[in-house]
Amino acid sequence: MRSPFSFQKYGQSGIEVSEIFPNIARNIDKFTVIRSMHTDVPNHEPSLFMMNCGAIQPGRPSLGSWLTYGLGTENRNLPGYVVLCPGTPVVGPPLWESAFLPAVFQGTFIKATEKDPRKLVQFLDRGRKTPADQRRQLDLLKELNTDHLAGRPGDSNLEAAIQSMETAFRMQTEVPEVFDVAKEPEAVRVRYGDSDFGRGCLMALRLVEKGVRMVQIYYGNSQPWDSHEDIQAHRANARKADPAVGALVEDLAARGLLDETLVIFGTEFGRTPAVENSSLVKLQNGRDHNSAGDSSRRRRREGRVRSWRDRRVWIPGRRQAGSQSRSECDVITPDGARSHEVDLLLQRAAFPADGRAWGIGEGNLGVNAATPRIEAGALEN
Repeated sequence: MRSPFSFQKYGQSGIEVSEIFPNIARNIDKFTVIRSMHTDVPNHEPSLFMMNCGAIQPGRPSLGSWLTYGLGTENRNLPGYVVLCPGTPVVGPPLWESAFLPAVFQGTFIKATEKDPRKLVQFLDRGRKTPADQRRQLDLLKELNTDHLAGRPGDSNLEAAIQSMETAFRMQTEVPEVFDVAKEPEAVRVRYGDSDFGRGCLMALRLVEKGVRMVQIYYGNSQPWDSHEDIQAHRANARKADPAVGALVEDLAARGLLDETLVIFGTEFGRTPAVENSSLVKLQNGRDHNSAGDSSRRRRREGRVRSWRDRRVWIPGRRQAGSQSRSECDVITPDGARSHEVDLLLQRAAFPADGRAWGIGEGNLGVNAATPRIEAGALEN
């Protein structure tokens, strides 16, 4: 059956966009819409693992972990990989874990429900200690931990703890500035909307400006888009998501960051084109999970709609042979982006585990090149 939402063509590209996403529609010429996305299992957990880690089972590094492992970070005062969510998405921390990569490359989770940055990130205040006092304490702790590490060579978790303490020390001066969205003009804040997701997108913009390699923003707690009972719930969710995504893309462009930033706006699967008829739902106006097809939007200079035949974008399931080829992809190459540099880095990125060398393009995500510094709006179905 047809969607309850009307669609119109927008921009010079003439891409069809739903009425519930007017701000995205206004910017649609900046996106590539991929309508051939699919996954293997129509359940949230394996599909979220596929979307974030490239495999339906846990135990593989997330995309953000691979990127920070292969590319490093541009700002030593902040984590290289930040995850913003007002609650916890389905599955939770395994979606941003580093798995067999060193633990220092896992995502830093921030529960984005507070407006005050000192409440958003705990323990920023030194209390009565001066920076010099705290530095002496940290140096002593580092010396003790380093001695402890000498007897446990290769302990990734202990190494990460040592490094995270150093990052946390430096974050005390950087975080109050970068996470304080009140420093943006009121007109800017209004465009994003006064919602957790809106503030998350604005924080993401500021983090990208400060050189954070990847920011991932989840919409809502758990699975607010999981509309088994009433598909009209998407309209209310879109009222918060749409202005934030539109403003993020516009402000990245205005601040000269869009050409070097890949914005991915997507989900782990789609919804069926039929009403869900089940004794488990009351209203009978919802849609079930659809793993066979959904759309994903990537920020790009030109408005495009892509299918598996076009080799200039990520091509899901090109050989149609299950999970691995589902996640095998070609390269998105926005004009002016440094895709060739990232291509070389990620092709060479490998890590020994379980008696073999694992790479990002080998049985995992299969991303040969990209220039991601932020993944915006992983909207959960």
